[in-house]
Amino acid sequence: SSAQPGGINEVTSHPPEALATSKVSGDTRVGQAELPPRDVVAIATGSTAVEPGVPTSALQFQIDWKVVRRNEASLVKYFRAIPPSKYPALLQQSLETVVFSDILRLLWQHYSSCGGSCLEELRWLTKVSRFQVAVMFLSKKDKELLRKIFEDLSHQRGDQSELRALAREYNVDVQE
Repeated sequence: SSAQPGGINEVTSHPPEALATSKVSGDTRVGQAELPPRDVVAIATGSTAVEPGVPTSALQFQIDWKVVRRNEASLVKYFRAIPPSKYPALLQQSLETVVFSDILRLLWQHYSSCGGSCLEELRWLTKVSRFQVAVMFLSKKDKELLRKIFEDLSHQRGDQSELRALAREYNVDVQE
């Protein structure tokens, strides 16, 4: 930094790594300008070095989702880190179509088609306010993904009654 006339300090340009390092080390000031939090630096620079943790509010979830959805690996890691029991609180009144579509795609690509079960995630999504409205507005592509997910789940499970009940909430018919 260099002093300017009138007591205003000029902040020199620092690479993103220096900004993140300064914040992590506890030194949050460069000259007289306060540095943004690490996640803001990562977002602004497109860096994947700092990824958001489990969100604690619906607003934080929305902000994080918009950032991590740009990178598939980050999105998968972020989604898997969130306990399904937190979905109702984090999604609250707004299970946006794009978020719901992203979630269904993740469940298909990274759970169901890989032999994993996404039953718990599907159960907790039904507890989100306005879930039924979100289901009504699913695209044909998303409805097809749901059908595939439930079809795969029907091959994995012995007791089909619970699965059929859950599938009905998604307006999907599970073949016996």
